[in-house]
Amino acid sequence: MRCRPNKRTNKNTNSTVSSSQDSEFHKREHADLLSQGTQDSQRARNLVDLTLLLFSSREAQSRFGVADGDKHFESTKKKVRLSGYGVELAIKSTEYKAQDDTKVQDDGGRQEEDDEQEVEVEGFLFSKLESLHPEKMDELEQLRNHLVESRHEMAPMKVWQLQHLSMQAAQRIMTTPKGEQLSVFVHTAQNFPMLARSLVRTKVDDKMKREILKNQNQLSAQMDVNPSDAALFINGMYFDMDFTDIYTLLDHIRTEDRVMGGLYKLGVPGDSLSTLLNIDLSESKQDYGIDIRDTAIVWMNDIENDRAYSKWSSSVGELLRPTYPGMLRSIRKNFHNLVIVAEPEKASTADLIRLVEGFLTHNAPVRIGIVMSVNPDQTLRGYDDAGVAMLCAFNYVAQNLEGREDANYKALQFLVDVYSNVQGDITVDDVTSHFKSKYRSVDLEDVFGEDSDYDVGRMLAQEFVEKAGITSLPQALMNGVPLPEKHLNADEFEEVVLMDVMRTTQTLQRAVYKGQLEDKHDVVDWLMSLPNIMPRLNERILSTKNSKFIDLTGSSGETLNSVSVESFATQKAPEMTATLANSCRYITTKNDHTLRPLTVWIVGDFDTYEGRAILLEGVKYLRESNSIRICAIHNADLSSESPKLFSRAVEVAQTTMPPAVARQFLAKVLEKDNAKKIIAGTKKWKDFEIAGLDIDAFTSRMDSFKDSVFKAHSVFCKKVLALSPGQRTVVANGRHLGTFKATEKFVMEDFGLLEKYVHSTFGEKLTEVLVGEDPPANGDISDLTMKVAGVLQTKPQSKGRTTVNLRSDQYSVVKIPARNPNMPVFDIVAICDPVSSAAQKIGPILMVLQEIVNAEIRVVLNAREKHSEMPLRRFYRYVLEPEPQFTDAGDMTAGPYARFTGLPESSILTLNYHAPENWLVEVVKSVYDLDNIKLDLVETGVHSEFELEHLLLEGHCFEQSSGNPPRGLQFTLGNRQQPVLVDTIVMANLGYFQLKANPGAWLLRLRQGRSADIYNIASHEGTDTPVGSEDVEIIISSFRSHVVKVRVGKQPGKQHLELLADENEESGGLWNSITR
Repeated sequence: MRCRPNKRTNKNTNSTVSSSQDSEFHKREHADLLSQGTQDSQRARNLVDLTLLLFSSREAQSRFGVADGDKHFESTKKKVRLSGYGVELAIKSTEYKAQDDTKVQDDGGRQEEDDEQEVEVEGFLFSKLESLHPEKMDELEQLRNHLVESRHEMAPMKVWQLQHLSMQAAQRIMTTPKGEQLSVFVHTAQNFPMLARSLVRTKVDDKMKREILKNQNQLSAQMDVNPSDAALFINGMYFDMDFTDIYTLLDHIRTEDRVMGGLYKLGVPGDSLSTLLNIDLSESKQDYGIDIRDTAIVWMNDIENDRAYSKWSSSVGELLRPTYPGMLRSIRKNFHNLVIVAEPEKASTADLIRLVEGFLTHNAPVRIGIVMSVNPDQTLRGYDDAGVAMLCAFNYVAQNLEGREDANYKALQFLVDVYSNVQGDITVDDVTSHFKSKYRSVDLEDVFGEDSDYDVGRMLAQEFVEKAGITSLPQALMNGVPLPEKHLNADEFEEVVLMDVMRTTQTLQRAVYKGQLEDKHDVVDWLMSLPNIMPRLNERILSTKNSKFIDLTGSSGETLNSVSVESFATQKAPEMTATLANSCRYITTKNDHTLRPLTVWIVGDFDTYEGRAILLEGVKYLRESNSIRICAIHNADLSSESPKLFSRAVEVAQTTMPPAVARQFLAKVLEKDNAKKIIAGTKKWKDFEIAGLDIDAFTSRMDSFKDSVFKAHSVFCKKVLALSPGQRTVVANGRHLGTFKATEKFVMEDFGLLEKYVHSTFGEKLTEVLVGEDPPANGDISDLTMKVAGVLQTKPQSKGRTTVNLRSDQYSVVKIPARNPNMPVFDIVAICDPVSSAAQKIGPILMVLQEIVNAEIRVVLNAREKHSEMPLRRFYRYVLEPEPQFTDAGDMTAGPYARFTGLPESSILTLNYHAPENWLVEVVKSVYDLDNIKLDLVETGVHSEFELEHLLLEGHCFEQSSGNPPRGLQFTLGNRQQPVLVDTIVMANLGYFQLKANPGAWLLRLRQGRSADIYNIASHEGTDTPVGSEDVEIIISSFRSHVVKVRVGKQPGKQHLELLADENEESGGLWNSITR
């Protein structure tokens, strides 16, 4: 390591170099003191200067080769200085020992004596000066404090002098002019060891002390923030600055600013804006379920009525009786209802059926039901399809034993016997041969033939599968809630069921304790009345994973009638959406302007059956609810020469008829049979005339209708929704549910589910806030609700927000008003002790936030009442620039760095950097030992340079089946030209791994060898892998920590192999190898 001395600082000069972190207040004070003749009394100050540089050496470039066409960033020879890290100079533990004053009986008397001894400072007799110039007491006190602070050495302090340092620091901050309080706060915290002695003479105001203590009691009781604790709240969001790096903080602020700016553009006033930000959307993370009170489910047992459970207690109060951990409670109530939905002929079903049969055999307190999903084609019989054959056989056994409690259980055992005789999928011969061996006297034609009385339940099962939104089988529902598909295997199924039973038990216990669930209640009815149980499940609605959100914050004073299609096509997406929204006329149940929290745009080609079907379902649902409004958006195929009969009819109806009349009219003409007759010409529009409809005016408008609106809608669908002509979708309050498949249905129940989902997540809360608000000038309150909901839905799901309430904020709270109160204002509250390590980091961050965001900042001084030792033993700098700096010539300046000045010369200091955890930093220039810096042995300043060598890619890896870390598994990281640049091994305890990376696009793979031979990557999270790609791609594009989660599974036929197993062990062990 080499050192470059700092030429600007010399120990023999009298000039003093001030810290880059000092406030303007201290700079002016410094200059005034120099002008008063104190220059000759000042000793030279040594300078410690540390710079952190980002540099990619040629060695690194050759290792992480940047190939042509690769996505990695080109490195340059110029070093770029970074910000976003902290640097400390800690005083060695041998320093700052308090003197023993146990022999002193009267602390107060000793303090007065000590004060008398300390009157003379640097040759000035301040007691004499104060008596000669009483009118300049404040100026003399400032001079005295400056001289004390300017001393190079830190004399040991007595215990009584340490006791009130926190309160005294708070007092000094609060007595500073308001515009400089934050700067003094930062200066005091960062340079506290040198300022401690000057604080001793500061008298603490009793009013400030009482206020601090009262606030501490309230913060401790309400928020668990104790004296000397630190907390940072941004718009009520809590951040622990011990673990939150500045890049995560700024990302949150950027997201918050986008949401606040969007609401402001919509005209939401300040008070309502804050309330809307506090709306908690986390309820959408709950697991939704389907009502299992359905005739399609065949129940194997009934815990409440079967004699097998007659000895169990039937009181729900038994849930509150203590039991051993993990023990299932035997209570005669259907608390836990497990439904298996499966194709009975598939091999994947066999394991689940065997396991649930084991539950029944061992009298587990779980009610078991089965839905057999088989081919719904009614032309197929038991002889044609194995699934139908299994269904017929099951129904025969159950009906043959009708009247017995165990009839369905015996039928289930028949299925288990079939599975035990077959490896793989079941065939028709497997079913019929086993059936013949069990029931020799039964004619197979009667059971599996065309006229079988046992081929029942197929359509019911199909309807249940569609209603439950099940797309892959088998599936398991616990109290109607689908279990994760990845756990539906022989190794994990029992465990996941047990864990779900435990979670449900806790919910039931709370309900019993609160009196919400009693013996008189039907347990299943109570479970199905919970808010997470929906009439229908649809992944498009209940999961936002595949949803997109369109920007509704654009402003436009135009409509489609006032702008040409060509001009409309040139608008940006937000303005285009605003123009379309201004043109929308909505279909509702009643002709009023009631606030409707759900606005739905149904997009499709309404001259096709599929397009008319989805619009018809939406119009029909309007009869069920007055809280929803619908608008049809045309995505017609303009290349065809069709007359656009129904598209014109829909557009004329929704734009010219009263909303309620349009609903009734469209409900009639869109009906399948009526639409066919209209297309065929056997019926006319006048045949569907209803009250309130002027049919002549309607037909006249149809004839004079211009197709330009279809062209404009088509442009919107292509540019904003990314739809091809003819494709269908639904947009709910700006949330695009995704492109529907050609055969996908979206029925009345789905619209009901959508309304219930919106109402349960944010609709009700949003309505409470917006009711009574003045509608925007160019729309009604429902328009505002739609746009506000569209903005709020883009807000990431987060923990709840907290309102910081104080008993008083008059004497101990630093208040910094927002620069522009008329714009969206961030509410930033920092709670910390002014002489704590947290204050050293939070202070500089607050100063930067004050510059870059429009924020109202409050710093609550959470000072500790008494100390028994030195509260802070380090100097600290947090390097953070609000924006890049440029010279007058337009060149970028050298960049930020940490500088320490005015340090003690005789103390031994240790330099440490506090960078984000994923930064791999190395020192590259330093001639001095940074662990033992003693400035009186240094001729010139200490200068050190560090480099950011790598950004670590971190992750966790687990086996898909067991959930345990795969011991010995290895990963590699590289690119397409060099697949293996770095490698690592998965830790055995937490499955943790890390890889050295640089900015760019990377490929994560299993290492070739045993890792790739035994395992494959089953799933991954936190990656940037394109849809359909087999490679795991990761993009490092920021300084933030990047964490991925990987699940691996063993390849077929290698389930029993272990990565770390020795070959001799697999072949019989060492002794076998010797005896062979």
